[in-house]
Amino acid sequence: MSARWSQDALVAALIDVRGSLPDDDHVITVQDEAGTIVASSHTVKQLLGLSYEELLGRNAHEPLWAAIDTDGQSLRGADHPPMRAVRAGEPVTDEVIGIFGRVADVGGYIWLRIDSFPLPEPLRERGGAVITCATELAGPEADRLRLTQSERMFRGIADRAQEAMGLHSLDGTWLWASPASASVLGHDPADLFSTNVFDIIHPEDVAMAQARLADLMRGSGPLTVGIRMVRPDGSTLWAEVIGQLIRDQNGDPYQLQSSFRDITGRVDAERARDAALGVFESVMASSPIGMALCDLDGTVRTTNNALHEILRCSAGDLIGHTLVDQIDTEQRERVAEQRHAIVTGRTANARYEARFRFGSHVFWGESTVVVLRDADGTPSGVLEQVTDVSARRNAHAELERRATSDPLTGLPNRARLLHDLEAALENARSTGEKVGVLFIDVDRFKSVNDTWGHSVGDEVLRTVADRLTTSVMGRGSVIRFGGDEFVVVCQGRIDAVTAAFGAVRRAMSRPFISESGTDLAVTVSVGEALGATRPAEDLLREADRTMYLAKHGRDRPGL
Repeated sequence: MSARWSQDALVAALIDVRGSLPDDDHVITVQDEAGTIVASSHTVKQLLGLSYEELLGRNAHEPLWAAIDTDGQSLRGADHPPMRAVRAGEPVTDEVIGIFGRVADVGGYIWLRIDSFPLPEPLRERGGAVITCATELAGPEADRLRLTQSERMFRGIADRAQEAMGLHSLDGTWLWASPASASVLGHDPADLFSTNVFDIIHPEDVAMAQARLADLMRGSGPLTVGIRMVRPDGSTLWAEVIGQLIRDQNGDPYQLQSSFRDITGRVDAERARDAALGVFESVMASSPIGMALCDLDGTVRTTNNALHEILRCSAGDLIGHTLVDQIDTEQRERVAEQRHAIVTGRTANARYEARFRFGSHVFWGESTVVVLRDADGTPSGVLEQVTDVSARRNAHAELERRATSDPLTGLPNRARLLHDLEAALENARSTGEKVGVLFIDVDRFKSVNDTWGHSVGDEVLRTVADRLTTSVMGRGSVIRFGGDEFVVVCQGRIDAVTAAFGAVRRAMSRPFISESGTDLAVTVSVGEALGATRPAEDLLREADRTMYLAKHGRDRPGL
């Protein structure tokens, strides 16, 4: 990142031009007028599958983005929303594009909603001409785009595939058949159009095929079945048929997708399942994502090398155990309940996050749970895919910490004050206790800096923070309000709050001695307010007012 664009600066700049941050996960980028990315938020790995270092320096005009619009048409770099915003000198918002990425779903594309804003002149001094916020689409719109792109790719692949493929209405009527239908099924695609797929299934297998289609319509998931098909000359072949529902943007079924593979001579269902398992195990072994094939109760049966690398263990350490066994003790019950809900179909959310621990190795992982089913739709096992999301969580925690804490004293900052005060007031109202607020101001702090230097001034502020924290230990919270001002919030019975106030005043009355042993002659002014039913802002104003009176010679401690 440009040294002039910190993570905080990116967030502040986006809020300045956009008004707020998106609720969903997002990536912020800054590009110069030529389209080169000069700064980015660290969330880029999570959303785009690119490391922070890989993204910097890339240009909008590079063909490797393979950007497309919602109609599947390719976008030149000059047509990307940020470049249009630069040319027009005005925001380009709510644009939807697809880009090719490593973490993409169907078709290799990630669908993003883009908001691009020209940078105001003061912000351009940091470097860059346009700031962009990208969020991944979700819900019906994303489903529709993925479906449309999938259909485009499906037709392209189907025209060259060796397997016969088809699209059908929900009753099985052929709407389209691939060219391979002639070689696999013996039927010309034109002859199949408007006929029903059940017309070319062996009569003895029609009832079973219809029952499986009914299961599919009830939401059992993709079906795979071995059935006999009848060629025009009356001969039969065994075909492995894979059927899947195609849903519209509302999630409702509206078509069927099928593929037919000639498996004549392979009528034994067990051999067919073994062959499918062999393909799966090959994919699993070569996958860069950690995977475990488990029983329904979570017992691990097979693992891949990627999972061993993530957990830093061997297959022998996992087989016969569960992945839940590798999760921190305090999180196991929650994860076990989440996982059970996924396996039993009580939740549509197929992911959970937890802190995994194997020996001394600890990391945050995200597991995607896929329920595997037999040919009749019965759940037979579970595939868990585990990725390390520690970097994303750490980045989020660090941004949150920076936003709510003071780097000099380590205290919560002003952004936390109203949150803590309102929480204390709410609790006090339910318990009948009181909330006290102290407003502390270091007197003539500028003269301390001017006389002794800023390092001594910083030392004084840290000393104030330490004394306040010690004084209210277990009885309240201390916030650096800003500059040389601090706020203490205490909650409890009136005698406890009064005792805390007294402890603060005594602590602030002690001399402030520098590390070199010099008495700095520092004093403070303290204002106080007490209540339980008053609004938080009123208590703060009252404490500030009484501090002001103290500063002007009335009731000043610490002199």
